[in-house]
Amino acid sequence: MVKIEELRLFGIADEYFQQYLDDGGSLSKILARSLPLESGSISALLPEGFDQSAVHSLDTGGIIPVPDEVMAKESRRLESGGIMVPKLDTREELEIIVRKFLQENKDGIVVFEDQTSEPTDPWLKNSGTRIFSYDQEVFHYLVPKDCDFPERINKTISAAGGWRFVGTLVLKDEISSKLQTTSAIATREDLERIAASISAVVVGAFDGESFLIWRPQLR
Repeated sequence: MVKIEELRLFGIADEYFQQYLDDGGSLSKILARSLPLESGSISALLPEGFDQSAVHSLDTGGIIPVPDEVMAKESRRLESGGIMVPKLDTREELEIIVRKFLQENKDGIVVFEDQTSEPTDPWLKNSGTRIFSYDQEVFHYLVPKDCDFPERINKTISAAGGWRFVGTLVLKDEISSKLQTTSAIATREDLERIAASISAVVVGAFDGESFLIWRPQLR
């Protein structure tokens, strides 16, 4: 299989990242206003040895080569005569990053915006994820003890991975206990607290094939 590594991007990601947050939900918009993009670094999950000079658009897919054996096994011909080829992504690598963060930060929490669901959607009751809401927005989240349950991490990232993807790795678990005792309803102040304690922010890129990760510069 294709080996994926985290590669720092230089000069091509700041504008994309800013616009992505501007176009998101309430938490994204708070981050768009408060996140010091210029004082951090942005990296991407990309195939090993990837040539950054080939990147002209962070919206465009086709960055992960599909091995011949996968192409032969999973491609299928359409009635129109065309061929649907398999599409690989880096979700497994993101799951590893999330799990490592939860293992290393016993007061941490990972929050994902769900930009397609509403709190009253029936499927959420059986989603297998931790959920809180703000107004008509839904958020899926993980706490440190979830690092022992890879399936929950997978379900949570999958549930949040609609047409837009925004995840936050938060250093201080200031809202988790509250959300588990107050009908899982957050306030604007809760979202502001999340944004103020960011360790990393993840957004979707390359037409759903991968992710960009912003982190503050270490001093």
